[in-house]
Amino acid sequence: MRLLTFLCLFPALLFAQSKSDLAKIEPKLQAQLSTVYPQYFKSGGGFLAHKITKTDANTPLLVMVNTTDGQQLKQDGFAVQSVFSNFVTVLAKPQELLNLSQRPDVKNIGIGGFSDLMNDTAAALIGATELHQGLLNNTVYKGAGVVVCVIDTGLDYTHLDFRNPVTPTQSRIKYIWDQSLTKIGSEITPFDRDNTFPNYGVEYSQAHLEDEIDGSPAAFVRHQDTHGHGTHVTGTAAGNGASYATHSYAGIAPEADIVHVKQGESSDAQNADTLAYCNKIGTTLGKPVVVNGSWGGHYGG
Repeated sequence: MRLLTFLCLFPALLFAQSKSDLAKIEPKLQAQLSTVYPQYFKSGGGFLAHKITKTDANTPLLVMVNTTDGQQLKQDGFAVQSVFSNFVTVLAKPQELLNLSQRPDVKNIGIGGFSDLMNDTAAALIGATELHQGLLNNTVYKGAGVVVCVIDTGLDYTHLDFRNPVTPTQSRIKYIWDQSLTKIGSEITPFDRDNTFPNYGVEYSQAHLEDEIDGSPAAFVRHQDTHGHGTHVTGTAAGNGASYATHSYAGIAPEADIVHVKQGESSDAQNADTLAYCNKIGTTLGKPVVVNGSWGGHYGG
């Protein structure tokens, strides 16, 4: 009876792991398992070493398992989290991962790639830091003399990243056109300012925004970014990083002028108006315009 109990508690330890089984476990996961099973795996390194954390025999890891039958894994007692057509996600302890690798219906086990918040390194990764430092034509390129027009969910115009870093009561935002609002009181549409522009929504000028920032007067601008996506995107494109002491999170064009157009669900006609609006502002200011529209939808075949 004691021998039988021993066999039930440690079934996987009785079978040696074959090289073909171990090969099913992808390298980053092998590196993580090396602290538990040094006899099977070498310790990890390389450019993802900082992503590899030590584990122990009792800590479950969330992995992706390429398998022909995810439901069968669940029925066999594995902690399957989500089931897709050709893979599942599983919370499994290291020993269970070895057990999974021995199954003929499992093709691959891994933790996949890593996603992170990277606005502090994005400029360097795409080469923009070199432009900021003047390594091209001995000229500093930080967006000065350019208008960045972002079409999105709105903008937190009070954010320090969108103000003059030396005089923070001055806004870098030339205009906000909020297409989700209908004008009231003394508010205006773009058309009311210039009859070559569209006649809907509400447009706020740089002066309006600066009045809100310095409080003289306040409570006129009704525009908000209640979602946050528009502020995020605008910061990536043109934030100057002033909200952080070292400016580490500056965007790609930190000295550009900013125009923001708030949309919700938008039609192609509305998008055409928006692009014409951004272009006309650039023409008026005598500056080139770069437009970012984070649109998505179904357009047919």
